[in-house]
Amino acid sequence: MIGVDVCWASVDEVTTPDPSTLSVAERDRAAAFTFASDAARFVGRRAFLRGVLSTRLGVAPADVELMVAAHGRPVLAGGELAFSTAHSDGLAVVALADDAMVQVGVDVERMRSDVTTAELAGRVLTEDESAAVTGPESLFVFWTVKEACLKAAGTGFQCPATDVVVTWRGDELGVDGWSVERLTPPRPGFVAALAVSRRAAPPAAGR
Repeated sequence: MIGVDVCWASVDEVTTPDPSTLSVAERDRAAAFTFASDAARFVGRRAFLRGVLSTRLGVAPADVELMVAAHGRPVLAGGELAFSTAHSDGLAVVALADDAMVQVGVDVERMRSDVTTAELAGRVLTEDESAAVTGPESLFVFWTVKEACLKAAGTGFQCPATDVVVTWRGDELGVDGWSVERLTPPRPGFVAALAVSRRAAPPAAGR
């Protein structure tokens, strides 16, 4: 998508993630995990995020000033650029734009056979979306597009997912007010999506 860079990392491949680039609060959060594997993944994800942001900002990873916004979303304290991050089963992704006025959201999910259309109908999927689902992959396409839009809006699932109506015609995905597209994760079995809008721009039809 024009104006947005997307970076991927398999955090499980980092055998000894370095916590020294993390803030005190992040290290405390890592120490609170019950299982060492979960703590290592968290450290790996935050080290990856800080590395991506530090490269763009031209500062050391430890000097990237992050704060927690509404709904637990990490943001830059200085608001220098907009970014979104997501993870699923050891795979992490960061989407970022230089323009701080851009709203950007990204989501990635490992496809799971235990998540069904019937389970999500009415709660996540509209009636038309449920009818358009043809299998696990298409189900998770709808899921990730919706979550990417909700993350970009800054609400997450505090806003009903059914309020984000996804149209899918051929290869074209659309959401009113957003530019959305599928991403290609570097590992099989995953589905991902990106959503972008501008705060200053009036809602426009999705592409």
